[in-house]
Amino acid sequence: MFFILREIWELTLYQNALHFIVVSDIPWIFDLHASYRMVKK
Repeated sequence: MFFILREIWELTLYQNALHFIVVSDIPWIFDLHASYRMVKK
């Protein structure tokens, strides 16, 4: 039982870290997309 709880806990930590990385990278991705469109024009 303890091992299952630990697996769920590590999965939750991983998802939270992934979510934080994605959220902090959104402005950068948006800027990259905007500059790509400007270059394409």
